Amino acid sequence: MGNKKKVFIILGIVLAIVVIGIIVFVRNSKSSNEYRKTIADFSVFEINDIEKSEYVIEKKNDIKVAGKYVARSGLYRLKEKVQFGERAGDMIFLRNKSDKINIFQAKYRIDEKNSISMQVGRYMEEFKQECIEYMGLDLDENSGVAVLSNKDLEDDEIPLEESIYNREKLYSITYEVNKNEEVVENKEYLQYDINFYKSENYLVCEFAKIFE
Repeated sequence: MGNKKKVFIILGIVLAIVVIGIIVFVRNSKSSNEYRKTIADFSVFEINDIEKSEYVIEKKNDIKVAGKYVARSGLYRLKEKVQFGERAGDMIFLRNKSDKINIFQAKYRIDEKNSISMQVGRYMEEFKQECIEYMGLDLDENSGVAVLSNKDLEDDEIPLEESIYNREKLYSITYEVNKNEEVVENKEYLQYDINFYKSENYLVCEFAKIFE
């Protein structure tokens, strides 16, 4: 009888561990799936007051954005992923005393065994075209002001893509888009940035709207 009792106790403990494991797994899966939900409506890019948003927006201290922004604090992220064109990414909100910026951030993994220039160039062009279409500009329009951070003589001798990825330079294009094309005098402009830079084995692509 004693041995049978021990067996039942052991089986009970094993069963309890299995049940607890299943519960934890299901909860983690639910949590993970919730975060993987993707918002197809890109109007979240236009959110002005994050406190009044219908979406869950969380303050985060571990977010990295383009170094051109003063982003030591005041960074928030939409809980869900956001779909922009063919790519899903994070919707980030920078809110501090000097900046009020909405940033859509997508990452493209780069296979360093293959041509880096070709991969980076292709992803940059795809992302840039999506941004230009969203801003309502012509695809062949070259109205942006492009800046490569800390540019030196070596950057003049290599492809832009290698400066961005191999030399870890920030490449940023700034656009001023007329808010109302019908207004001739006292035009109002919206300012946007398209940023490209390296993070680990990824090319980071950002589309940013700067609020006044």
